[in-house]
Amino acid sequence: MEREWFADHVHPMVCRGGSWLQALPDGRLVLGFPTSGLLVWKPGDSRGHRLTVSDGLPGENIRRMQQDLMHDPPLLLVPTEGGLAVFRQVP
Repeated sequence: MEREWFADHVHPMVCRGGSWLQALPDGRLVLGFPTSGLLVWKPGDSRGHRLTVSDGLPGENIRRMQQDLMHDPPLLLVPTEGGLAVFRQVP
């Protein structure tokens, strides 16, 4: 059975296992995991890249993600167990 996923850049989507999915305005997807940080992936690419504590993320337990669209470019807000990460540009 083929599945289709949809997530707009305003409303985050919760995936199975407590993971979070957020669509960025440039078309990339950011997935947040409960124990392993963030995965940034561009649809069509074979691999994404991880953002973890070693990349400056304050923690790897991603609790939620939200975009603040009042800024240009929008801010990606990522609360973790170690504090809040705020991305103006997601690497």
